[in-house]
Amino acid sequence: MHDVFSGGLLKQSAEIGRTLRGVPLLLWQTDAPLSASLFTLQIAQTLVPLGQLWVAKLIIDRLVTALHLPRPLDDSHHILWLVALELGLATLGLLLREAINYQRQVLAERLTGHVSLNLLAHTQQLDLPILERPEFYDRLRRAEDSAFYRPAGLLFQLLAVVQGAVTLLGAVLILARLQPLTLPLLLLAAIPYALVQSGTAAAFYTLSMGQTPEARQARYFSHLLSTDDAAKEIRVFGLGSHLLQRYREILERSHAQIARLAWRRSIRSAASALLPAAVYTAIFAYFCLQALSRSVTVGDLTLYIGIVFRGQESLQQLMLNLSGVLENSLFLQDYRAFLRLQPVMATDAGGAQVSLPIRQGVRFDRVSYRYPGSAHNALTDVSLELCAGETVAIVGENGAGKTTLVKLLARLYDPDSGCITVDGHDLRHLGAESWRRNIAVIFQDFIRYYLTAAENIGFGQVDALDDTGRIEMAAERGGAAGVIARFPEGYRTVLGRWFDRGTQLSGGEWQRVALARAFMRDAPILVLDEPTASLDARAEFEVFSRFRELARERIVLLISHRFSTIRMADRIYVLDEGRVEESGDHEELMRRGGRYAELFQLQAAGYES
Repeated sequence: MHDVFSGGLLKQSAEIGRTLRGVPLLLWQTDAPLSASLFTLQIAQTLVPLGQLWVAKLIIDRLVTALHLPRPLDDSHHILWLVALELGLATLGLLLREAINYQRQVLAERLTGHVSLNLLAHTQQLDLPILERPEFYDRLRRAEDSAFYRPAGLLFQLLAVVQGAVTLLGAVLILARLQPLTLPLLLLAAIPYALVQSGTAAAFYTLSMGQTPEARQARYFSHLLSTDDAAKEIRVFGLGSHLLQRYREILERSHAQIARLAWRRSIRSAASALLPAAVYTAIFAYFCLQALSRSVTVGDLTLYIGIVFRGQESLQQLMLNLSGVLENSLFLQDYRAFLRLQPVMATDAGGAQVSLPIRQGVRFDRVSYRYPGSAHNALTDVSLELCAGETVAIVGENGAGKTTLVKLLARLYDPDSGCITVDGHDLRHLGAESWRRNIAVIFQDFIRYYLTAAENIGFGQVDALDDTGRIEMAAERGGAAGVIARFPEGYRTVLGRWFDRGTQLSGGEWQRVALARAFMRDAPILVLDEPTASLDARAEFEVFSRFRELARERIVLLISHRFSTIRMADRIYVLDEGRVEESGDHEELMRRGGRYAELFQLQAAGYES
């Protein structure tokens, strides 16, 4: 199998370039009018300070000239007009700043939401063989972290780069009047600073890449320590202090590494900033001498010093922001790389549709499957039939391959060898989504949705979520109607304790709700993986009585450790270490005295004792 996670930081520069080229498209997709407005206002705001410096030069030159006149106040109206213009530019700058701040905040929020939605949407396109790999979660962690604040950071720094570039362009045009070499000298002096910043950005990215597995483990410890799922066991076994210490150790290692890198950056940045400061001082001295020799006016001196100061400051900020752009681009590569992940299985979106009703049934023909990285097959040469109108049971000890078989049936995996057919058609040639719409599955580790009771049941057929009658009928079939009837808000009751006014259920009550979810889907195949593990004997009998009624026109596949349940099936397959060891109905298997009879008698003896 091709390793979708192979590679690394190859062709980094080219990838950064592709990332940066993709930013305008990302902004356009998020909010095109707002993006265009923001960049326009940013450029306008950049020009305002340059205009203010020019007007200040004109004011000073007018003042110097007026002071040499017999009646200096005669020129006051010109000076006051220039002062008014300076005030107007200052007011314009203030209005532009507030407008930009507003638009930046709005666009940053929308951009973060857009990127997060893209991540979640793409995750839904990936299949279980990808989602069950640790490398996937490392990538997802980095992509999620990048999605949270990197897009906004990149947006702000790109705006700052635009602002710095426009400021420098204006400085070039103004300084060209007097000393064209001024700005090139500042640019050359800033090169060491730029190299330090870009090198540090790459170092931080490399450090973050190396910390990802531990950071994900820290997040796992945080989850264990802060949710009700693990709270009971953690408190009973006194694990809180141990897990908290593990969490603290990861944080301390991470903080120490970041602190060392930040210290090195600070020292190198300070050293590399000395050269631009020295060059600026020399230029300042040069312009002072020019003014003393009357080569320039006092207004020119003010303008040039202001321009050089602003240019030097803008240049340093430009280098810093370019470093930030580099850093954010490196992290956004993880986002782009995540979106390039493709399913391992061929989804065959254009495949044939399932013909209903299923007449012959489903057949496993010498099916084998091995999980990636495992040394042994989960299933080996499994052949079995699920005929229409039958209830088929799968029995076997833990690890025998029962749940793997269900996942293959739902086409969450494809077999490594052999095939699964539906009425003679290879499952791999059917449209995956179309096929799954014909299966209702409740897994042993079913999801407890901390939403309303109606949603918990209605998710079994999400396009019928507003069909109250259908939801109530499914609840009745699954045995959840009596549970829900106790709640004052009925089907509008929020289940679980994570949200306000939530109502917690017992394990058996949650299982009834999950069973109702399976009954919600009017599917020709009903798969129940340990569906009654949390139910008492009476409730279990009631549930399976309903299953028998439903099985008349559909396939029911039942997986359970309870032989009192299994014996109701029309046909039973016994799995052992991924192989079908024997099959038949209950009486036939008991007469053979094989593995099934042994397991049945062991369980019966347990009940008798």
